[in-house]
Amino acid sequence: MEPLSAVASGMAVVSLSLQLVQSAKAITTFLHDIKQAPTELTRLTESLDRFTGILEDVHQLLEEQESKVKISPPASMFKSLNACKTHLRPLKDIVDRYATSSHGYSSKRSRLWKDLKLGLKAKEISVFEDKIERDMVALNIAMSTNLQRVQLHTIQIVSACKTQVIPRNIQPKLTLEPESTIRSSNSPMSYDIKSARREIALPSILNSIGIRHKKIVHSLHQYEDGKRGNENADVDMFEEYVYTWNSRFWKLSIQWSTRRSYGNILPSLNTCPIVEDFNRETINLIRNGSICEIQRAFHTGTVHPRTENVDGINLLHFAALYNRADLCLYLSELQIEPNSARDFPLAFTWAIKTFSIDSDSGAHVKTINTVRIILREFEVNVNNETITCLLDSILNIRLDVIDWLWVNASSFLIGDDIHPFNDFCVHSYIGLLTSGAFSSQMATEKLYPLMCRDVNGFLKKYGVSLIWQQWDFTEDQHRSTYSRCGSRKGLECWLRLLAQLGIDIGDYFEKISGRFRQAIWTTRWAPTLHFRSDGTWYLEYKALYDPDMPGHMLLSEFSRLASNYYHLGWPFKNNRLDRLTGKISARFNRKLIAKAQKKAGLLRRLEPPRKIPGQWNS
Repeated sequence: MEPLSAVASGMAVVSLSLQLVQSAKAITTFLHDIKQAPTELTRLTESLDRFTGILEDVHQLLEEQESKVKISPPASMFKSLNACKTHLRPLKDIVDRYATSSHGYSSKRSRLWKDLKLGLKAKEISVFEDKIERDMVALNIAMSTNLQRVQLHTIQIVSACKTQVIPRNIQPKLTLEPESTIRSSNSPMSYDIKSARREIALPSILNSIGIRHKKIVHSLHQYEDGKRGNENADVDMFEEYVYTWNSRFWKLSIQWSTRRSYGNILPSLNTCPIVEDFNRETINLIRNGSICEIQRAFHTGTVHPRTENVDGINLLHFAALYNRADLCLYLSELQIEPNSARDFPLAFTWAIKTFSIDSDSGAHVKTINTVRIILREFEVNVNNETITCLLDSILNIRLDVIDWLWVNASSFLIGDDIHPFNDFCVHSYIGLLTSGAFSSQMATEKLYPLMCRDVNGFLKKYGVSLIWQQWDFTEDQHRSTYSRCGSRKGLECWLRLLAQLGIDIGDYFEKISGRFRQAIWTTRWAPTLHFRSDGTWYLEYKALYDPDMPGHMLLSEFSRLASNYYHLGWPFKNNRLDRLTGKISARFNRKLIAKAQKKAGLLRRLEPPRKIPGQWNS
């Protein structure tokens, strides 16, 4: 016989198994039709029934193997099937001759004679039975060898099959692309970081009962433009085994899966070890280590992926702190999530603070990439508390950074969160303008167009009535630490912006003036203590109008209703009020205690005596 590669191809083996199934079925059907067959013939019929069932299973498995896996069966399979064909040929010839002769003779005598001729072959039945038993054993061994061959070939596919990443040259843009792209600081080259999955169908003995088995490998791809991809650029993170069973009769589908990370020594992902603090080696690994090195540390047990310190800070914080967008994506694939109430605002603020340290635009893109990956993976909305912390981080940074944040805010903020973020960007612009570092011409070129774009969109969506809550810069000036001159300059820029946007300045102050009726800052003070109905106290200051009050000339310039509002006070910082803060506070506390004691004594005298069980009232 020629070699297996030339003769026994996959299709040839499948065809041979089909011929054997047809021959075995014809023989068993013929033997079942014989009436009052001897004991030896009945025993042979039972052996042939088992042999036919095994041949049908072998044919089905070989057919699926040829159509799905494309793996040729071993030589032992072809030899075993060929031996079965040789052993069944004498029985098949007898069946063919009897079936042919039965068509020509219809009398009972001729049929009886044919049965007697078949009975003369009874001494050969035991020989056929032994051959069939040996063939079944040989087929089982051949099928085991074939299964091992398929498994080894599948392992080679898993180790060699890598999804290629198509290189792309990406020029720096103002807006970010949908995918995660980390741009280099000195060249237009980029790193594409993507998570991918590939499915592999696994042959199994469970396929005979309708259960399909497949493996899903999750990997992380990092590809640099201009360089050829290699195995180091693709990191397999974990694999998932999925079993699926479909029932047409019950119209039911059941699926269950198991997951494990890659490596020999695997940590348990169901535990959360707590440490007092992360050591220096772990910090350096998160900051400078590659994905392969971090994965190796997870596998060897050096670092647990879910490790947290006593403050609840996990590895995801440090990944965001050091702008490791690839590590954030890898940890998210391991289902490590931040705590939205504590962890995420801190990680978000840490990432934004790096804008004040890094000077290149590539680092800015890198930072926002990290934040966007966290937002995308965990669907965390940026709330106002987080934005408030963010404001403190970006108030004193460069104007170009604020401009970049403004332009790219829509790529990583969700829904209405972009409006308070733009509000704080406006405050940052004005804060930089009042510091004297930029001229009014800079405000005209940079701030006015951005304000017009965002405010007009806000007015169309929410209407004019809510503009006072969204763009109330005077209240922030009241709380800020600007000097008297600086606060006036800042508000002057703010009012000019509102006037250029077509907002009525008089109507604007009419909306906000009610909040500052008690903030009348003059040179003469008349403090008065008041008692509220809820039992609390507050100190009120009555004063006369001071012609030198800050903002008097400013209101006269911008508002036609200035004469109606100038006496209500101005929310600017007053140096004299700051000097009196300590004295006023001490005096207020003394008066508060004395007044409370006096009020309590009066209430006790006016309250009628009550009888207490077990005591006498004097």
